[in-house]
Amino acid sequence: MYCKKCGKALHERASFCKHCGAEVPTALKREKVFADDYDRYAGFWPRFGAYITDLSILFTATAIVLLMIENQDYDWIFWPIFIAYHTYFVYRKSATPGKILFGLKVVNSEGTETSFNQALGRAFAYLVSGAIFCIGFFNIAFDSKHRGWHDVIAHTYVLQKNKWNRALAILLSIVLFVLCMVVLINTPSSNETNSQPIDYSNTENANNSNTIPRPNIQYDTNYIAQNDSPRTKEVTGFQQQTNSDLIGKFDIRRNLHAVVSILCKTSDEEWVHGSGIIFSENGLILTNYHVIENAMQNLCVIGFTTDISKDPTYMYIADADFRQDDETLKQYHDEDLDVAVMKIVAPLEEGDSLPDSFPYISNFGTSDALGINDKIYVVGYPQYGAGTITSTEGVVSGRVGSTYIKTSAKIDAGNSGGAAFNERGEYIGIPTFIISGIDDALGYIVGFDAIDYWFGSQME
Repeated sequence: MYCKKCGKALHERASFCKHCGAEVPTALKREKVFADDYDRYAGFWPRFGAYITDLSILFTATAIVLLMIENQDYDWIFWPIFIAYHTYFVYRKSATPGKILFGLKVVNSEGTETSFNQALGRAFAYLVSGAIFCIGFFNIAFDSKHRGWHDVIAHTYVLQKNKWNRALAILLSIVLFVLCMVVLINTPSSNETNSQPIDYSNTENANNSNTIPRPNIQYDTNYIAQNDSPRTKEVTGFQQQTNSDLIGKFDIRRNLHAVVSILCKTSDEEWVHGSGIIFSENGLILTNYHVIENAMQNLCVIGFTTDISKDPTYMYIADADFRQDDETLKQYHDEDLDVAVMKIVAPLEEGDSLPDSFPYISNFGTSDALGINDKIYVVGYPQYGAGTITSTEGVVSGRVGSTYIKTSAKIDAGNSGGAAFNERGEYIGIPTFIISGIDDALGYIVGFDAIDYWFGSQME
């Protein structure tokens, strides 16, 4: 125990302080004291080792709990566990497991066991010590009695045991810390694929508009895998447009069915809206990488239209991490160019099926042949286009190397990943981004010649 007047350590049977002569209250003699084995205040480094050990235990326990309840939100579960952990062990054992490992005890100002209220208050006071660059913890190194701010608030002290195995304590704390890191690394984060079915019943935020039909469905990857087999059912109205009067010039009707709307759910309430083109009869879609990069389960909903005045109908599910001929096609994502390939793998509504073949764009031109003032048409589903497919006209305004085409054609959010055509109706690139100027914005298109190597036999 400790003298209440001078704070010096006393023998548990002492009646007077040998240092200052103050009388020791009789009540203290009946309480558990630690002066015999714990005769000095614990310094910064033993306490630091104990704290790291406790954190390792806490993080590991939290990760296990999160895995059990299939949740990735650390904040709401970690702090209750943290408070309960420190309160229980300090009140019941006068030391957490980390402190026991490093030969430490937590006592009150009289050198005896802490009360429950003290232990609870001390646990909450940790938040104060760590609030401003952890100054409250560093105070342990400079305080004469090695107290952190949480000790000062709770009126507690941490004592150091006379004899303890320093090397063993450090070794065990390192082992626990490594174990903690292994568990954390293998714990799914909120940015990783969600294994739960995605509910598309609430899509009010998609496209910031109420004009896009909101499919009320659920799907999961097991259903997709079971149904990823040859289809026989044709979809009415999806015949390839081959009218001779449309060949050799641009007309939005020529590729109406092959320019699609893409909705990707990125969180419980967030959606990304973009456009894309189907470029093969088995449902391969070309779009921008930023449209699909954060899609939950790597899956998006695909919408078609058969009438330029009608909203798209969302009919299919496309996978951005699909396999074809035993080879993953995620390699066909290029973040630098901002282009990606996905594949239609399942119908949106259970019970429906995929057609034998999809309408697709097959008339490709060369983007490298475009010159200044050549006409360009941008087609897609812009955010402010009332939900319907939209075509804007412009000219080639310039080039950026061999990759990007600058154009005066209007490009809005939602057009990303859509189609750019020349005046002969040939597909020549992907509308990707805009750069705002003083008066208007200048659109940029990734030229088809920069990615035409993707369209080889392996993609057929």
